[in-house]
Amino acid sequence: MKRNIKRATIENIEKLQAICIKAYSENFAIHWNSNGLELYLESQFNYERLKSELTGDSIKYYFINYENDTVGFIKLNTSKNDVVELEKIYLLPKYKRKGLGKFAFSSIIENQKEKDLKTILLDMVDTNISSIQFH
Repeated sequence: MKRNIKRATIENIEKLQAICIKAYSENFAIHWNSNGLELYLESQFNYERLKSELTGDSIKYYFINYENDTVGFIKLNTSKNDVVELEKIYLLPKYKRKGLGKFAFSSIIENQKEKDLKTILLDMVDTNISSIQFH
């Protein structure tokens, strides 16, 4: 099983935007009323916001890859001293329950240990049962 995480850069912003929108939509579309999903997607994953985050110092995105496909993403916020906040970790539903989320999370932990960061916070909605079970 070939799996890895790879840091997103400004050079692959369109790919990042596409997986962010697809993964979020496929997981949470049923939770939104009327055009709420579209408004959320536009506010979180619009080109200018992603560009700003990718070129800044505190936000880092990673692609979650499985075989030859990008199947999810991770968003980290490193703006606090010695703390990393895992803001988002989303997989396309058909790739869940394959250990990819745990693999990606473990990879992030190892990466942060190398940087001598001591704390990783997991940000989740309290009604998201799969995230609560994942943690």
